[in-house]
Amino acid sequence: MSKQSTAKLYGYYSHNHAAMQGCIIRVYMNARGREILVTGTGSTRDPESSGYNYPQTIPVGRITDKWQLLYSYRVAEKIDPQYLIDPEEEQEAA
Repeated sequence: MSKQSTAKLYGYYSHNHAAMQGCIIRVYMNARGREILVTGTGSTRDPESSGYNYPQTIPVGRITDKWQLLYSYRVAEKIDPQYLIDPEEEQEAA
């Protein structure tokens, strides 16, 4: 039997990226039972080598089969302010 090689996948976290609208944040439970936030992944330990160029990015570890994805969420999109205007108040002001 031939041994299949799987590409290593490393996780990164950036506070700057996590604050951006539309960013997907994944929450993993690592092999030691600790929750880890991941905002990006790549093939090396160095975020810049993987093309993950966000300020203040830190590597959070290699994501292995023993890591469990608990949940993920997307940072809310900005609400267009025109949708917050009450049409009745707008007519009264005119």
